[in-house]
Amino acid sequence: MSDTTLRILLVLSTTRWSRPLVDHAVEEATQADAAGKTIEFDVLYIIEQEELDRVHRSIGEAGFLGATPQAEVTSVLMQEHLRVARKRIAEARKAVEDRGYSTSEREVTGAYEETVRQAAAEGRYDVIFLSRSDQPFLTRFFYGSEADRVARWVRKEGFGKVVVEDTDEG
Repeated sequence: MSDTTLRILLVLSTTRWSRPLVDHAVEEATQADAAGKTIEFDVLYIIEQEELDRVHRSIGEAGFLGATPQAEVTSVLMQEHLRVARKRIAEARKAVEDRGYSTSEREVTGAYEETVRQAAAEGRYDVIFLSRSDQPFLTRFFYGSEADRVARWVRKEGFGKVVVEDTDEG
């Protein structure tokens, strides 16, 4: 974190995608650039292991597929998650590059909250952009959201500003 550089982390995931969040991150970069800052833009895409495990359990508990078809369905699901990840990373990259900035991108498979916390702790970002998973307001109110928990933790640890927005369809 320096006065001459703005380090941005844009976090996307299997269940968390928001085009307005991408646009918001790019707009923040544009404003900082206009103020004379150098922009460093990282995109982190998390393939949420819990989602894969949940589907795998559902297929396995149904008991009608057998081991080989179950493995094939799980493999196809993983390939689909990778395809979507690459598509969303490419969309984010294009939005960033259309404004003249470059990005570094990475995709990882893991738990959302743990992965974002690790990236925040290691990255020394000025701004971290997160989106909540698509849950009803009352569910978030009573149980919280992982994005909100991460945001509180990032702020408490002093790892920079956090922007949290809701997901959108897409």
